[in-house]
Amino acid sequence: MRDSTRGGRDESEARNRYHAITLTLQLSGDEIVIEVEDDGVAYDPTQAAPPVLEGTLEERKTGGLGVEFVRTLTDSFEYKRVGERNRLVMRRRIRETSRPGP
Repeated sequence: MRDSTRGGRDESEARNRYHAITLTLQLSGDEIVIEVEDDGVAYDPTQAAPPVLEGTLEERKTGGLGVEFVRTLTDSFEYKRVGERNRLVMRRRIRETSRPGP
């Protein structure tokens, strides 16, 4: 989701501006919670249309695969605009695997 901090900005403006990005990982019970927060243009990736996968790589529109990748690998995917920041919270349930005994 490298483009999420660029949003609809002119690429030269995005290239010349540094962004504050915060990444938080938390293990809570049987769930991993990943929170990404940035100061980019408001952009809600949860509302992005699924990518069109028909055609060759050359024919397909660029973008959208990162969002689809996150949707596929998470159990929930939530966006909220908090003040001037984007907050994306992704959750994935995990199950404990049995470890071989001694």
